[in-house]
Amino acid sequence: MGNISLKLWMIWRAPVKNTILKFLVICLMTQSYGANSFAQDYAGPLDLDKLQTMVDSGQLSDDQYNNYVDLIESGGETALMQPSTERVFENDIDAALAADEGIKDIGAATNIDELQKFSDKQVVGYGDWGFQFIYISKVDGSRKVLSSRNANNPVRPASTMKLFTTNLAYDLGTYTNVSNLSTLLQHSRNGMADQALKSTTTALQFKNFPIPSDSYLKSPSLLGYKMYDSTEGKSQIIDATILKGCAIMKEAYKNLEDSSKFHPVNGSGMQATEKDSVLQENKVTPRLETALLERILSNKKKYDTYKTFLPTPGGVGTLSVRFKSGRKLAKIYAKTGTLGNTKALAGFAETDRGTIVFSVIGDRLKGMGVEAAMKGPIENLVFAHIQYIKTQEAKASAKN
Repeated sequence: MGNISLKLWMIWRAPVKNTILKFLVICLMTQSYGANSFAQDYAGPLDLDKLQTMVDSGQLSDDQYNNYVDLIESGGETALMQPSTERVFENDIDAALAADEGIKDIGAATNIDELQKFSDKQVVGYGDWGFQFIYISKVDGSRKVLSSRNANNPVRPASTMKLFTTNLAYDLGTYTNVSNLSTLLQHSRNGMADQALKSTTTALQFKNFPIPSDSYLKSPSLLGYKMYDSTEGKSQIIDATILKGCAIMKEAYKNLEDSSKFHPVNGSGMQATEKDSVLQENKVTPRLETALLERILSNKKKYDTYKTFLPTPGGVGTLSVRFKSGRKLAKIYAKTGTLGNTKALAGFAETDRGTIVFSVIGDRLKGMGVEAAMKGPIENLVFAHIQYIKTQEAKASAKN
């Protein structure tokens, strides 16, 4: 089997009658989505709608669907690599936190300190994690940071990079078919994200925009760099237009907090993890993502439109079968992100009296894979913050 993951092998061996599933497995094993007409009709990034239909009809389980989401979003990386199995603590404090049985269970936090401790415990030792949750009141517009960990540390965003790409293309009006933004974000299309980034170079105010001479984007190791995307059957290539688009993004977001740490190299967040140099990696911070989300939220008319492009639990796309408990408490609109050893989620959770903006990124995962990272720390964190806010809102309503 070589580098083929046990996960794919188990799916292949399982009694799956539908040929679509087996064809997807073959394609991901061989990295050959190519010219076959069957692949054009049934496989690739747009196949999430068909896979969702199979979930609805009972032909596909939620876990199988989520495995395919990870495969598609990562460009096939999750089929070819696994994070290290060892959980690693950087210091005695983190090890003690992980072992602390006195920390309240999910949803039981009654104050900010408890919420922070619960949140920290979810991620310590499991790799390079960063997160930030901020609550914005609909009543008076007040802002409160609920929890934050390593929020200013640069990490790879995976497909949450698409938030930056699509927001800019939307603002500039260069992505002519706005309805395609839903497909791009909900189905996490890597090629479409790079096209959206390229479109920004046609904006009148940026048509003659030069890449600064001292920018990392001038490095010869970037121009022409290829990352093979097995789910689209082609290499995503960093060309001159993408590099110019990255320079435009840096300029457009220069007033956001942590913008100096913004290091885009493409529009999709896709990586070739096992061969990328540090220079060839996309980098953001959780704070940079929440700053972008706060900017979007501040423009109500834009927010009301943009959020509909994002995946949502119980809807369509990469979150369709996630948050089966949390979706009853809040409306979640968020972008997922997956690499071979990275899992991320960033977006909005609307409650009765406010909106939580959040970014959670687990990079260089240790002791868990991407599926466990999503079902464990990420869903737990989002659910705990929603539960906390719902409790606080109920108390405020009771007083009134």
